[in-house]
Amino acid sequence: MKRDHHNENGAGEAVPKQQAQMRVEQVRTRSDPGSRTGSHRQLPLKVTRKVVVLLAGLVLLVSFVVAGALLAFRQIEKAATTREHSYDLINRAEKLLSALKDAETGQRGYLLTGNETFLEPYLSVHDSVRGQLEELRHLSLNNASNKHLDAMFPLMDAKLAEMLRIIELRRANEMSAVTAAVNNGQGKRLMDSIRVEMNSFIQIEQVALVQHEAAFQSDMLLLFAIIVIASVFMLLLVFLFIYLTYREAQHRLKHLILHETQHSLHIQEQTNRELRQVIADHKQVEKAIIRLAAIVEFTDDAIISKNLDGSIQSWNTGAEKMFGYTSAEMVGGPFTALMPADRTEEHNHILDQIKKGECVRHFETVRLAKNGRRIDVSLTVSPIRDSTGKIIGASKIARDITERRQAEESLLKAGALQNAIFNSANFSSIATDAKGVIQIFNVGAEHMLGYTAAEVMNKITPADISDSREVIARAARLSVQLGTKIEPGFEALVFKASRGIEDIYELTYIRKDGSRFPAVVSVTALRDAQNAIIGYLLIGTDNSARKRAEEAMLKAGALEKTLLEAEARAERLQLEAQLIESQKLEVIGKLVGGVAHDFNNILGVIIGYNDLMMPKLDTKGLSRKCAEGIRHAAQRAAGLTRQLLVFSRKQTVQPIVFKLDDVVNDLDKMLRQLIDENIEMTIVSREQIGRVKADAGYVGQVLMNLVVNARDAMPNGGKLTIATQNVTLDENHTTTHKGAIPGDYVMLSVSDTGTGMTDEVQAHLFEAFFTTKPKGKGTGLGLSTCWTVVQQSGGHIGVYSEVGIGTTFNIYFPRVSEPLDDVAKPIQTGPLPGGTETLLIVEDEPSLRQMARSVLEVQGYTVLSASNGQDALRVVREHKGSPIRLVVTDVMMPLTGGKEMAERLKTNYPDIKILFTSGYTDDAIVQQGVLEPGIAFLPKPYTPAALAYRVRAMLDNETDTAILLKQGAIGSIKANERSS
Repeated sequence: MKRDHHNENGAGEAVPKQQAQMRVEQVRTRSDPGSRTGSHRQLPLKVTRKVVVLLAGLVLLVSFVVAGALLAFRQIEKAATTREHSYDLINRAEKLLSALKDAETGQRGYLLTGNETFLEPYLSVHDSVRGQLEELRHLSLNNASNKHLDAMFPLMDAKLAEMLRIIELRRANEMSAVTAAVNNGQGKRLMDSIRVEMNSFIQIEQVALVQHEAAFQSDMLLLFAIIVIASVFMLLLVFLFIYLTYREAQHRLKHLILHETQHSLHIQEQTNRELRQVIADHKQVEKAIIRLAAIVEFTDDAIISKNLDGSIQSWNTGAEKMFGYTSAEMVGGPFTALMPADRTEEHNHILDQIKKGECVRHFETVRLAKNGRRIDVSLTVSPIRDSTGKIIGASKIARDITERRQAEESLLKAGALQNAIFNSANFSSIATDAKGVIQIFNVGAEHMLGYTAAEVMNKITPADISDSREVIARAARLSVQLGTKIEPGFEALVFKASRGIEDIYELTYIRKDGSRFPAVVSVTALRDAQNAIIGYLLIGTDNSARKRAEEAMLKAGALEKTLLEAEARAERLQLEAQLIESQKLEVIGKLVGGVAHDFNNILGVIIGYNDLMMPKLDTKGLSRKCAEGIRHAAQRAAGLTRQLLVFSRKQTVQPIVFKLDDVVNDLDKMLRQLIDENIEMTIVSREQIGRVKADAGYVGQVLMNLVVNARDAMPNGGKLTIATQNVTLDENHTTTHKGAIPGDYVMLSVSDTGTGMTDEVQAHLFEAFFTTKPKGKGTGLGLSTCWTVVQQSGGHIGVYSEVGIGTTFNIYFPRVSEPLDDVAKPIQTGPLPGGTETLLIVEDEPSLRQMARSVLEVQGYTVLSASNGQDALRVVREHKGSPIRLVVTDVMMPLTGGKEMAERLKTNYPDIKILFTSGYTDDAIVQQGVLEPGIAFLPKPYTPAALAYRVRAMLDNETDTAILLKQGAIGSIKANERSS
């Protein structure tokens, strides 16, 4: 076999490095073991005096907040009682005045007709009026009001006496005397005086009522202020604690680095002495050359050398194994024998780069084996030079990456490459807040710009790392194009995106070392559920290679635009758009997952305390209406959080086997309430509909979302048709529907005769936060939620729409042969169930922990509590009373999570029951979003009723069906006959 001089030289240069490494290892072996171990020993963090003081301050602050809140609650209760007392006095006074008026009216009727029936109101007032007036005097606490009441006693007696005198005259049939008494006006003057005194009394009480109402509102504001101020101080204390801990860790890290550096210098000094001996030992170098040649010959990688004309000069054993050709077959032959027909230009391009003295590193391509099999390889090609430096050939190392490619494809199918794409070193992903300050700076941005994430996050904007002249020019250009003044700076980079305009442009970035490079930047505005901008996402790619290629083409006079170039550019733009969309969804998913857990805890506290308070409020009072409004708003917030978790694939699903007809029929009445009266809805169901496996609750949500969209598309009325049927999809269907797989399906179809959609709208139909509805009428999460739910169930969605004719959504769920799970309807429940067992609540959110404890203690349970998993294990160990029957625990907690704590508890207490609660499980008790078998789970935010029923059902060993029925589940629900 022929060998070239380049390979021998390479071997000779590598031997001293090997010898040096061997001697370095000897030096390390001879060095002090204590110093080696010490260099890797981690310095423990100590709790400093400042940290202890901060923790003590935090505890003291919480105590003051609790005391202030209790005081405010007492003031609120007092103000409410006083206000109700004023309402009662005013009502009593108005009733008394009204009764006196009725008596006067009855007297007039008697005087005119002589019918004793008209005297009934007078008799009633005559017997009770003084008692009512005395009772009103007794209840009144205002001295000014009492003066008017005291003045009314003689007036009331005189009025009643005057009325009695005239009545007696009428009974004696002395009509002239009656007429004279009436004309005298004495009764009218007395009544006017009574009315004046009573109205004055009512006005005084109304003024007092206004004052009581103002005191009530002031106390409420005081309570709110206490909570807000306490929260701010608690946050400041937490941030200060984190900062002090970080400073302590940084100091210890510097000490560790200094220690390691000194140790490394000592090793380096000994290594240098050994290297001088290696250089002097020429015979050992020659032996190493022979060993290295053997390594090259028998490595698994294919190592090949060739001339500049492409003829092969050397062919090692690794090449024989990889490609199937022997050395005798290939040496002297053309390298193009390994090239697929569609890759011939690739070989010439690589040779051109070698002739220019450039290296090709880690170039992934395809080569052909002797048997025709295509092999995925990673190539590293370097030029071979003679003693004068002239390039005489190329050395090529080929590594078989077929298995790696297959593994990547498997990861891609499982969705595990999404995070890798976001952190790709080939793309910079920069996310900012609404003001432009950088919040996320991915690995690609670090590699591309030279900054670390810590150097830029919360410090600068993307405009600070961009060419200022280009930013100024862009601001001026956009100002002219859009007819509005745009300030040069970050606003110029994101202005179009902030107005909902797709924006991709070229910009020069400036690296940390001051060097510049051209980049293609795509900007997307990040919006919340109310469509308000909360930040921006800037995806950038290094455009240097394309710029260099364009310059080379200009020099060669070959810039003529061809169809092939246009197609290649279109494909690149499409791939970039797909990547940008993937990264955008990843960023939003991370934002959603980060806040869902805390947000659901807050909603749980609001809903829980609200439900505890509502039964004690007057059903017709203002407080009850306010409480109902609070609960309605909290439920809407919880629903939106669930939609966001579904969209970001962070939700927990419980798939069951059911028929789509059951879900449609169960929702029939509710769907008809959602649509307008001028819309005719028809449900078409065929016999022998197959079974599907999915989360029935989420499937129902998909159907409701589609029906609401159909209603909005028919503002003037129309027809809405919902149909189910069995279908079998062949390859012809799957080629025209992305993501579809041939097989048997059950199709759910929703058709309307509405306005229809344009192709442009359909292209963005399932994007998050995309909506064609007016502002405030939609969140843009409905169809993206449908898409996520259907995909998690293994199905896909087909859309057919024509403008002015209507739209049809066909949803395909894979048909299964598994038996149906039991299905039942919800039942009405009475008072919340209770018991006398001992329970343990484990929750890191103090307010939610206290709310859950209050709910269960009201129902008669003995309740213990803990703030995290470690605290819970301690409470269980130290508990001496009746055995703990059930633990209600959060999943995600500091120190020790709920899953780990439950496993350790089950080891020592196998009979104890565990109920997990969470709003965002983060794969702790789920697999790909699906609840693990045998796990009892109560999603957050939960109501007091849901908690009480779930706890009682688990203690009674009821099935999941009974538990769901008592929680009031809507629609078809699963009765999975496993023990709770």
